[in-house]
Amino acid sequence: MSVGRIVPRGIRSAISARAVDAALAEVEARGGRIVNYYAALGIARVLVDPARTADLLSNPWIDSVDPEIGTMDIAAMPITSHSNAAWFAQQTPWGIDSTRAPAAWPLGVVGLGSKVLIADQGHFQGHEDLPFVANSHCFGVFGGCNDDPVVSHGTHVMGIAGAVSNALGVVGMAPGITGNGFWVWGVCDEVPLNAGGQGCTYAEQFNMLNWAVTNLTPRGVINMSYSGIGFHPTVALGIAAAGAAGIVMVAAVGNEGTNVLRYPAAYAEVIGVAGIRQNLTFPFLDNTPCSNAFDAGPGSSFGSDVDFVAAWDALSTIAGNQYAGPAAGWCGTSMATPHVTGLVALLRGQDPNLSTSGVYSKMKLTAKDLGPAGWDEKYGFGLIRANLAVGLTPPAIVATTLSQKPRLTWNAIPFATEYRIYRRVTPTLAPNWALWATKTTTSYTDTQTPVSSFYGYNSYPAGQTIGVSYYVVAFADGVESGYGQYATYIPIGTPPF
Repeated sequence: MSVGRIVPRGIRSAISARAVDAALAEVEARGGRIVNYYAALGIARVLVDPARTADLLSNPWIDSVDPEIGTMDIAAMPITSHSNAAWFAQQTPWGIDSTRAPAAWPLGVVGLGSKVLIADQGHFQGHEDLPFVANSHCFGVFGGCNDDPVVSHGTHVMGIAGAVSNALGVVGMAPGITGNGFWVWGVCDEVPLNAGGQGCTYAEQFNMLNWAVTNLTPRGVINMSYSGIGFHPTVALGIAAAGAAGIVMVAAVGNEGTNVLRYPAAYAEVIGVAGIRQNLTFPFLDNTPCSNAFDAGPGSSFGSDVDFVAAWDALSTIAGNQYAGPAAGWCGTSMATPHVTGLVALLRGQDPNLSTSGVYSKMKLTAKDLGPAGWDEKYGFGLIRANLAVGLTPPAIVATTLSQKPRLTWNAIPFATEYRIYRRVTPTLAPNWALWATKTTTSYTDTQTPVSSFYGYNSYPAGQTIGVSYYVVAFADGVESGYGQYATYIPIGTPPF
């Protein structure tokens, strides 16, 4: 989705069940044993003699034969003791505030109706500040409805995405997600890799993706607060299948403080999230503001896999009806990721028909640019702005003339403090858009440009060499929130106009 992404080969077009059966039979005929077949992904996990690889690849329905790959690790992990806080009056963590999510909630946009899958280490079922997730919504060999009381990574992540608004503890990005809107998949061992555990296994990630393609559409989003090194063709195909099914996937870019690509964030279909401190700077080569109890690494990773940033540290839920925050080491891109997942839930709850590209576009057009202008490898497109993303409706221009002058009116956009009118003369004179006027109201008449007629939206009349066009941008919170329709007029007189 962003600059520099590795784009895997497209998903194979549909083939018949007979062809699938024939391909699997070819594997077994050559001494392979089918361990799993992920029908929704078109991927099989098999035990086979590596010497038979070339033989297997001679089958036209077998794309690749890849060796079993290592595991990934969660992208933030306090592995020493941490301090817990029990019940306290509800507060909104700074990371939630920084996204302007609380301003979106009064619009009725709270995540209700979205489908959120937390792919992690499970969660503490029945936490007082989380929606209750039934056993039927918990999966994975590492458990979905249980979370290690010392680790609590999945519970912490889930609270950032969707802790409820109930006068105690904290509130999450999308507090309207119900227990029926959450699924939790234990893809990761409760014991992290650096403590001798299995990490986040690829086999269980395939199980999770295969289930999601069938069960998480429409409105689905998967939070993956884990990362590892290395592009892998089979994993890329599984991720691509989930993306093609309309599932938005959000992943952490890692805490190594380097620009080495981390996966799954670096796959083209996945939104990669880096972290920022409360002062909106990049947490690079230090653990600030985390304590020494934090063992996530030297700082947020960066690179071409970064799409957006969100809070590096967070106060959130942990096992046992407890809470923990940065003072106890809870920092990392694992914490940044569910902020973005929560915004996706807000958008998909608001509009069930919003495509994956539509979700991405709304976030990109409304992000607060940080660092160098435009996309950059540390901040991506910037800090997400939930209120602007859910309020982003392109200004629908009604174009008329008033005393032979262009007249534009448009619908009001939530949170807009001004509207910017851009103008260009095309196609032969000034093809670039230029800021022409600003307004705080929802109408504008260009008294400087006489016109003979108006020709409609987004097109130029056949046979004409000159057209004067306008479009309107809603400006809010330092962000131009998106482009509206543009209207074209045929001018009167001699250029320039």
